[in-house]
Amino acid sequence: MNNSFPKSEKLCGQLRIAALYKEGRRFTAFPLRVTFRKIPDEIGENCTPHVLVWAPKSLFKHAVDRNRLRRLMREAYRLQAQPLRELCEQQHLSLQIAFNYMDRELRSQEQIAKAMQKALKKIAESDGENTATTRQRHGNDTATRGNVKECDGTHSELHTRGVPTPRNSV
Repeated sequence: MNNSFPKSEKLCGQLRIAALYKEGRRFTAFPLRVTFRKIPDEIGENCTPHVLVWAPKSLFKHAVDRNRLRRLMREAYRLQAQPLRELCEQQHLSLQIAFNYMDRELRSQEQIAKAMQKALKKIAESDGENTATTRQRHGNDTATRGNVKECDGTHSELHTRGVPTPRNSV
């Protein structure tokens, strides 16, 4: 059983992160807001989960608090990720997951681990259909929801969606 969290499993790249937030499915496992996207990997070379961990500066002004939360979330993921890795290998999937901390107070390691376990279980049990295909099937489009407009990749539009850009990333 490999309980490591290598760099190859960290989600990076502005385009990948923007695509995850645009096309991914969302749910809440309090105090975590989870966004994930399952991508079929026909070649079978990159069948791993890629994870982004985020603690907002708007809720935690001190960097030491944000760093602690990120460390706790990474540790909870690292200890419970093996079944998810096996699922990716079996189903030839590449998974992109973002864990956003959304509570205003610091939680204990046990509470975060419990929420992470709940989130990973829900991801594993999901049917694999991305939100983008669901929206197209039901006639809903991201351009029609609220005041969010379709993104063509410019910084101002990415900023409107709340996706980190080089100007506003931490």
